Amino acid sequence: MASLFREAILPCFAITGVVKGVRYEVGMPEDEIKRFQGEWVAVYVAKGWRLIVPLWAFSAVAGFDQGSWMEVERDGKAVFQLGKSYPGINITQGNDDYFLTDPDRLIFDCFPERQDWQLLKEPWSFEKFADVPLCHIQYFEQGINILGNFSGRRKSVNGKCEIKLEEKPGMFFGYRLFYNVRESGKQLSNDMKLDRYVLYKTESGTFGFEVRFAATGVYKLHVRGGVARETFEELCEFRMTCDEPMKNCRPLPINPLIGFGPNSTTMEGDSKLNHTHKLW
Repeated sequence: MASLFREAILPCFAITGVVKGVRYEVGMPEDEIKRFQGEWVAVYVAKGWRLIVPLWAFSAVAGFDQGSWMEVERDGKAVFQLGKSYPGINITQGNDDYFLTDPDRLIFDCFPERQDWQLLKEPWSFEKFADVPLCHIQYFEQGINILGNFSGRRKSVNGKCEIKLEEKPGMFFGYRLFYNVRESGKQLSNDMKLDRYVLYKTESGTFGFEVRFAATGVYKLHVRGGVARETFEELCEFRMTCDEPMKNCRPLPINPLIGFGPNSTTMEGDSKLNHTHKLW
């Protein structure tokens, strides 16, 4: 790729560093992440440096599964299904997200050996790169904001973990909860299907998930979103570790998609109601 830009007489630079490729898992130890070495390109166009990851811009791996995660719950329904180890298949496809990418976007996936090639006013440390949530393309395209603790590694407190997002009008959120059998060192009991252990919460322009753990172990929460359940796409992922389960943890009585508490729709209704009262 760099050779093509040089032939076109465009300033370019081949960058090496750490990349969060298909084998990367959110919350992995830093020494394991450092093993994922890769290359990408910086090119000077339109009076600025932009970044390209040639491999990801023109190809992808479909169906990869390490076989260590069991999906236990999805949007309030028990699943209890262990993934099967599969190397995936290489497919050819265009992905504009990794072609002339903004530096503040690519830093989530690629960490250069030379700090100056981050092209950021405030460079990241490797510790921050390793700690942030795994954010998918739709997270950036939809303008999702994680509120509070911006870390992909969460530890339970009193058997609970909480994720808060900025509420997006007209957008619904969902989730998938996974349990890591290998890292937890044990299987979940067959009679403990984890349905309705995740609480949807809305409050003052925020949308959140409160994950309540009935068993110790290593978990992973996938946050999904879309304008309807049928159009949900992966947004971001968090690794959650529970050392002590929640006492008397029982399934929630209901698990509505809109969540518990006021949201943008109810706030809009209150505004109209107040306006009507003023007319009278």
